[in-house]
Amino acid sequence: LFCAEFDFTAVNYYDIIKKQKTNQKRGDFLNIAICDDNPLFRQEMLDFLKIYSSQNGEQNIFVSAFSNAEDLLDSVKKNAEYQICLLDIIMPGMNGIDCGKAIQDRSPKTIIIFALQINTS
Repeated sequence: LFCAEFDFTAVNYYDIIKKQKTNQKRGDFLNIAICDDNPLFRQEMLDFLKIYSSQNGEQNIFVSAFSNAEDLLDSVKKNAEYQICLLDIIMPGMNGIDCGKAIQDRSPKTIIIFALQINTS
């Protein structure tokens, strides 16, 4: 599992996405899942990935957003294959760490990134 504090350090996320895209066959989609109970964070990540796609000419990135771990796991159980999962750690219901473990059990090659929002105000 890959763990990182999410601080919008774009270089790290660009590198991860580029590495995964390099490993894909030409024309394949890179499937990314975002799971966070905070709708503003989900939207920020969607916007970040749209900017990445447009700046890098990537047309084959597909992003799914989930508000809870249970919905993401239901998607995985229905054979959705994500190459990258960005998971909030603290969520109502199942937490991101347990969700990441469950995803890795079904899909060991999936890169799991744990995101942690810290409110310092």
